[in-house]
Amino acid sequence: MRLITLSFGLSLSSFSFAGINYYEHIKPIVESRCQTCHSEKGVSFSFEDPKFTINFGPAMVNAVSERRMPPWLAEPGHREYEDNYSLSDEQIALFKGWQKNSFAEGDPKTQGKTSEMIAHRIEPDVTLSVNDGKAYLPMQNRKDDYRCFIMEWPEKTKSFITGFQGRPGNRKVAHHLVLFSATPEIVPHLKDFEAAEERPGYQCFGGGVPDRLGDPKVAKALEDKEPGIVQKINDNVHWVAHWAPGVGGYNFPKDTGIPVDPGSVMIVQMHYFSAFAPGESDEGSLMDFKVADRVKKPGLNLPLTNQDWLLAKKNKSMVIPAGQEATYRVSVSFDQFAQRAASYLKVKPEQIESLELHSANIHMHAIGKSGRVYVEDKWGRMDTLLSIPRWDLNWQRDFTFKEAISISHKQAKGKNLVIECTFLNPKEETVFGGFGSDDEMCFNFSYFVINLKDQLAH
Repeated sequence: MRLITLSFGLSLSSFSFAGINYYEHIKPIVESRCQTCHSEKGVSFSFEDPKFTINFGPAMVNAVSERRMPPWLAEPGHREYEDNYSLSDEQIALFKGWQKNSFAEGDPKTQGKTSEMIAHRIEPDVTLSVNDGKAYLPMQNRKDDYRCFIMEWPEKTKSFITGFQGRPGNRKVAHHLVLFSATPEIVPHLKDFEAAEERPGYQCFGGGVPDRLGDPKVAKALEDKEPGIVQKINDNVHWVAHWAPGVGGYNFPKDTGIPVDPGSVMIVQMHYFSAFAPGESDEGSLMDFKVADRVKKPGLNLPLTNQDWLLAKKNKSMVIPAGQEATYRVSVSFDQFAQRAASYLKVKPEQIESLELHSANIHMHAIGKSGRVYVEDKWGRMDTLLSIPRWDLNWQRDFTFKEAISISHKQAKGKNLVIECTFLNPKEETVFGGFGSDDEMCFNFSYFVINLKDQLAH
């Protein structure tokens, strides 16, 4: 292979890119970074045929130059993340050089070596079937179908999830999935929602909670029977894990796990996208779990949001006027996160010695524009954990830090975790915060590890 040296301190136009061609320089990148989705078994059109792919050259250069593809939303320069499949500056420069060389095909005999993405696998202790293993045909009258399916948790005693692996049955229609757990006290309500719908499962654009809970009439009927139940349902559905193309199985940080009580259920939110496979069903999707009966340090995915925003049609706390941009921000001290963790784990707050922050994850809906999660100290100094300058609902995921952030008990009151969401409303009507798919949200989910003063006793 010829060595092509690029000096990135100068303009690309200063160099001759006569040697850059598809087979030698571009195809290895396409195979390792694009074909997870763009293949015959993937969710989008295939890049496995070189002739077909070369014809997409101009569109590919545009997409990678703007960092829209591969769809890694996190802005570089803030944190190093696990399993980062974004392109390097050098790889993007090769695409631009290929364009300057008129998208030369090259010789198949000179094809460069593909650097495969690492697709980790786990050996599961528990495997659950989505929709009881039955076929589900995504709704054909809409581009995106967000469907939740309830799966019974089989463990009869308290257990800890220590790893996860999603295995969609048909990746041509399974775009991504998010896994939630629900505590025993709200399971009957979730099953009522499921039974009330004609199709399997229930519609759930906004997360693991049924969309119908955002209907004021439905919510009022529930509240009349059981005051406070709407908030109770939302408070007891917890983010556990996710899968997206390119994500294999993964273990949670060593010696940690998410506690699950007997009688709980798992809820998988399947995002189906049928544009490239109309009429095809998903069948045989499986969720794999590593499970332990004890861990040294419990872990939790704790949400960060302003609960008032979810009732914005009444209290006007989140309002995005037609044709306008609006930014909302909320800040919560790490001391408050420690208190939440103590309540969930049924321990006293003073038993918590420190918190470890391992990830960040922004969640908005359709008109989200950008978002940022950062730590702010009492002097106003900010440390950005995650910045997403161009939000895309279709590619939300956890961003796990290669190095966790440790917050001691003494530091907890003086540091805050902050999320900031910017929305751009292209509609002719005002959009409010809320639970429905036409409403908006601003959430961060972070994986916290709780260091207790007496871990083994716990």
